[in-house]
Amino acid sequence: MVFILTGITSTRMRRVSRGFTLLELLFAIAVVAIVLSLGIPSFQSSVRNSKLTASVNDMVASMQVARSEAIKRRAPVVICTSNGATNEADANCDAAAWENGWLVFADDNNNGSRDADEILLRLEGPMRNNIEVAVPDAQPLQDRLTYNSNGFPVIGNLQSAGILVFCHSQANSDYYGRIIRVPQTGR
Repeated sequence: MVFILTGITSTRMRRVSRGFTLLELLFAIAVVAIVLSLGIPSFQSSVRNSKLTASVNDMVASMQVARSEAIKRRAPVVICTSNGATNEADANCDAAAWENGWLVFADDNNNGSRDADEILLRLEGPMRNNIEVAVPDAQPLQDRLTYNSNGFPVIGNLQSAGILVFCHSQANSDYYGRIIRVPQTGR
């Protein structure tokens, strides 16, 4: 658009432009690309960390439910690895990995496995988001944790009931995992 202002000769016309030049547009795209290349890996790490923390919190909540129910019922309560069942009817203890899921049940007959008449207190399905759970060798938490009527884990004379290590299977070497350590007090 061309505007002619009063008092200015026609040789001094002022042109008003609306838009970007090609050079300005390329510069803006380069700045956005640099910001995204720095921000996306950090964001992905934050998302992985959040998912890992959520999985650990689910396990801690199950342990807290099991301990409090054992004290309340004055009977053993078991957390055990599951066969990946997502409904109550199919939920049974299985010697699978923790990442396949777990269940919490009141073990009325104290046999360590869930019978049809025993109450299922909590059922967690398979973990999503490539979360893996490792149990160090010679730890009693390979596939179950039992709380007795006093709220203490049944562990014999060990200093701790065990350790569960949660990590992301696709993480690189600079990524950290989470550890749940269950002491003799069961907390």
